[in-house]
Amino acid sequence: MQHGGWQPAPHAMVPQPMAGPTVARVPLLPGERVLYFKKPDQGIARVGYILAGILTLPILLGFYLVYLGINYEEKVSHYYVITNFRIFTVNARGRILELVNVPEITNLNHRTGNGTNTLSVHSNAQFIQFRHEERHDMAVVKNLLANVRNPAFAQQAPAVAFEP
Repeated sequence: MQHGGWQPAPHAMVPQPMAGPTVARVPLLPGERVLYFKKPDQGIARVGYILAGILTLPILLGFYLVYLGINYEEKVSHYYVITNFRIFTVNARGRILELVNVPEITNLNHRTGNGTNTLSVHSNAQFIQFRHEERHDMAVVKNLLANVRNPAFAQQAPAVAFEP
């Protein structure tokens, strides 16, 4: 029975939930596997913002610091992801911050000394740094990055567990 010409929307117009696997809210490409996943622990910074906010509460800066401390996880923290196709960092909202496609890697640079231990991945357009302070297992990351451009290694490397 028709009611004044109104027709229900077809099923295809109803939004469907995103299908397929994701890593930190970023959809994986077909055939893409996660080889490394790390979320740096930045709890001390979060506590620091809250404490500084409480100490300076009488002024507006205190309110802002308390807000930053409460929302630190969503606003500032990010995930490091290495897959067989790309290397990227992504924030808690699923927005990709830095991206290097594996075939476009031009240089790997490992710097140590003077208290630094940094591994940089460069392409012509972007670079990503893995810092020891963020508690990366630098030996694992260095091995993965050195071999990920080899298609046989990328297909045989075991996938790791990651947070969806």
